[in-house]
Amino acid sequence: MINSNNPQIIDADSLDKIPANRRAKAETWVQDDILYNEIDKEDGLIPSGKSVGDVKTPSHTRYRVQWDPEEEKDSLEARIAALESS
Repeated sequence: MINSNNPQIIDADSLDKIPANRRAKAETWVQDDILYNEIDKEDGLIPSGKSVGDVKTPSHTRYRVQWDPEEEKDSLEARIAALESS
């Protein structure tokens, strides 16, 4: 559960970009097609042969993981205290 006012989030297009120790908690979602728009046209970002409304980035699976740094810190401090007391 994320209680922090500042949760940490990684959103990536490849599971390989998520640190190995966080992959088990990664959620997947599908990014819809991203289309070229008028702003792309005004900025000259549309390649020849393409136009406004054409697919800029096709839909694809994305991976997202988030965690609470405070909760993680508290857990680590509890583990350290338990080790020190034994």
